Amino acid sequence: MNHPRTFIFLSVVGLLIAAAIVLSKKVPQDEMQLLFSKGVFPQSLMPKRVEPAAPRTGPHSVDEKLEPVVVDQKIESWDEVLQITGSIPRIAEIPWERAEIEKAIRANSGGKCRLLPPGAEVVPLPTVLGTSENPITSFRQTAFVVGLKMDPVARRTLPSLSKSSIEDYLSQHTLAVQASVIRAESGNSTFAGAVQAAFISRSSPTTTAVPESMIGEAIGNIHILGALPNSDDPEDQTARTIILAFAYSRDLLSQATNTLSTMPDYELLFMHLVKDDMADEPVIATFATTDGRATFQEIDPVNNSSMLTNPDVVASIRFEEFKMMGLYPADPVVTGVKNRVRFSTPTEKIRQQLRGSGATPGVPLQKLLDELHEGTVLARSPTR
Repeated sequence: MNHPRTFIFLSVVGLLIAAAIVLSKKVPQDEMQLLFSKGVFPQSLMPKRVEPAAPRTGPHSVDEKLEPVVVDQKIESWDEVLQITGSIPRIAEIPWERAEIEKAIRANSGGKCRLLPPGAEVVPLPTVLGTSENPITSFRQTAFVVGLKMDPVARRTLPSLSKSSIEDYLSQHTLAVQASVIRAESGNSTFAGAVQAAFISRSSPTTTAVPESMIGEAIGNIHILGALPNSDDPEDQTARTIILAFAYSRDLLSQATNTLSTMPDYELLFMHLVKDDMADEPVIATFATTDGRATFQEIDPVNNSSMLTNPDVVASIRFEEFKMMGLYPADPVVTGVKNRVRFSTPTEKIRQQLRGSGATPGVPLQKLLDELHEGTVLARSPTR
């Protein structure tokens, strides 16, 4: 679905990848290299890069069938799993308003999304944590993938010297946001631990690429707010639905003066584990707000084999400024978003169903998300 000048927060995370382009690293012109070697560009302006970690052994194709790997760590019972999930705060209600979101962020100051180190597997094998009598398996599942492209109008104004490098960098990288999930043989699943992001390069799609420093800073704008109590059993500590927020700046056009301004705001993300005892691995349904939390959407499920070629969200961007003699892009702004979504509806309609009215009781969020994902409520409007 195309929302000009609106900001689904998933795309805002991805657009900041563009600001991390390092022209000194990949520029075909020898003259550009000389500018740095001769001191025309001070070394202090060179963006710092994260040093790569040693690659993990046994990288595999994203199309390969995943088989569990047994490790030394063992978990004897589901109660031990719930102790692990206790690191995720529990919140009683959805923080729809900005002040509520900021309060939840302060309450969980350690809940920032983490960037996976270079050399980590993008699609890791599941890991068996339990015993042979009580198999418990850990997964790192991708929730959504973001890709970027230049705004057609802004593309014509790119510096000729760095234009090809900028567009090449955007087309060669995506960002996969992933969550840790633990699952028992019975089918019970729970989120566990931090949300992480894999920076992926087309040149090495099975392992994470070397990110620039701004990538880590951008990912830190995603915060886990907490997990909602299990609506089927309030005493159950399983974290089946976690809520996250993304802090960003929205681009606003003044109709009176025809000028652009920015406004800080938040969008919400709901990662929800779908009940599916027949699935080989946990299934994450991802829901997100956009337009300043005015619209509620379900993002189309991720296909691991198309993370680089067919991302869930594609953002068109422009750069407000070019530094380093007008060659280094800075201050990216979203000009349009094309999302692959399963449905889109006003957020107020969702809130009405949650709180109920009159004699009609409200629907618990987890039940509503299950029904939305299954298509049993709301008319779907598939968009590609």
